[in-house]
Amino acid sequence: MTYGEYKQTEEYLNAEDVDLCINGEEPIDEMYYPEELDHIPVFGIGSRADNTIQIDLIISNWENRYDIGWIAEC
Repeated sequence: MTYGEYKQTEEYLNAEDVDLCINGEEPIDEMYYPEELDHIPVFGIGSRADNTIQIDLIISNWENRYDIGWIAEC
């Protein structure tokens, strides 16, 4: 399942908060990448008692994300 597909699930839509982690790093603010990550497969999903979902993505060119025209690659 891709990140974009997962964002349409009841689990995602009903979550209190979402921690989006890239390559096992600290959570990022997904507002900076509203659609750029939608085609990336979800690597892992976890949930906490406070109704926060942690989503893990693996992106091979994450270090280039500040480049103009960057497209995330798995």
